[in-house]
Amino acid sequence: ARVIPFFTARATATVQISTPGLDKAMLFVSLPATALFVSSGFYPPLFSPGYLMLLSAVLNLLRLGFWFTPKLLKHPLLWSLHLSYLAMALGLLLMALSLLTELLYFKDMLHLVAISAMAAMMLSMMARVSLGHTGRPLLVGNLLALSFAALLLSGVARTLAVLLAKPLLLWLLSGALWLVAFLIFIRVYLPILTSPRLDGRPG
Repeated sequence: ARVIPFFTARATATVQISTPGLDKAMLFVSLPATALFVSSGFYPPLFSPGYLMLLSAVLNLLRLGFWFTPKLLKHPLLWSLHLSYLAMALGLLLMALSLLTELLYFKDMLHLVAISAMAAMMLSMMARVSLGHTGRPLLVGNLLALSFAALLLSGVARTLAVLLAKPLLLWLLSGALWLVAFLIFIRVYLPILTSPRLDGRPG
């Protein structure tokens, strides 16, 4: 609720968007949703946690919409964060549908959150923090943009794989995209992280 709009405002020279009412609503929905989902593994729930997950997904999509500005599309360090947040919201939506219908399996929809949301957001933050803490400008080239895109697509491919009768190709594609993403990161950032800071400061 704070980091993504803050980074977006700074990089795009726009006003930082604040949504306190929406943030509180999400807190009051997400915590019971998590508690209900976890407890449902031990006791029969009063109602399906899918309803609260669905509401949480909608609230997350609304919040992401408030944060959006076309200017962020020029900054890989920004669009990677926004797209990974979008993947989280869509993942919640799909997981909710898996609990409320028989069309999807929860464990399969979880891949979108695990790969395209969590892993992709961590990769984007590692890229950003590694630059900032080594005294470098917060700019990345096309190679890192490719890394971000590869990891985001890895989760999409893994999620779509379950919809096919023969998912092996998409499983392999997902794994290959994951490897490409992190090999690029290592190739670009190993020299950065093993060299002195550019500004001469300790660290």
